[in-house]
Amino acid sequence: MHTLRTQTAGSIIRPASFTGVWGFKPSFGLIPSTGMLKTTDSLDTVGFFVGHTADLPHTLDALRGHGRDFPLSHAAFEDRTRQGAPIGRPWRVAVVRPPVWRHAPDYAVWAFDRWLKQLGGDARYEIVEAALARQVELARQMDRFLRGFDAMLTLSTAGEAPLRHIEEAPDSALMWTLTQLPSLNAPVFVSPRGLPFGLQLVARRYNDPLLLRFVDEAIERGHLPATSYGRTCGSAASAAVRLPQDDVLGA
Repeated sequence: MHTLRTQTAGSIIRPASFTGVWGFKPSFGLIPSTGMLKTTDSLDTVGFFVGHTADLPHTLDALRGHGRDFPLSHAAFEDRTRQGAPIGRPWRVAVVRPPVWRHAPDYAVWAFDRWLKQLGGDARYEIVEAALARQVELARQMDRFLRGFDAMLTLSTAGEAPLRHIEEAPDSALMWTLTQLPSLNAPVFVSPRGLPFGLQLVARRYNDPLLLRFVDEAIERGHLPATSYGRTCGSAASAAVRLPQDDVLGA
């Protein structure tokens, strides 16, 4: 499965979270938007959905602008020090609990914290709780902040997809679109009703290759599933984090 999509606020990350597939919104402007029906020039970003992580780097490489006609991304992508997986130190990961976190139901917070505890138990990862007072940061401020981190983690959506008559709870997808950062939905979590919702991974602008290397290593170490939720649901190999029904009911 390879499907093109655009994101102005959260139109890649949200549906990917709700349907349990890998959804990637690259750095702003990395994939040309020529000929596209636009909504907001300063936000519209071309991205895609895939069913397996093996397709992420190949799809990005096929779609993105290449060469010196794209000087900023070209310089960043060719910087081996910037894009290489850390050697001699763990991955340094920021955990963000933005103001919209209060809208996440208990099961989503529980699942996120449980997965984070598993990741933090692996010496390959250094977890830092990033308490940002202002989430609507300018792109330059976020760039400076993320220079100290390899990746950033948060929820993709508040939880599972709501019923049609229920208003969707706020999430942080627009924050990363606004600040022009690459963001990725990983189909990690399953609600008590058996519906998927995702983990969102974010990186510094033009650190798209580094973000994909983070994903590859996390899969190898058993922290992320390689395929979409539909392919792993019910499988013993699934990395989905499920919340027991009794915990939701307060039993």
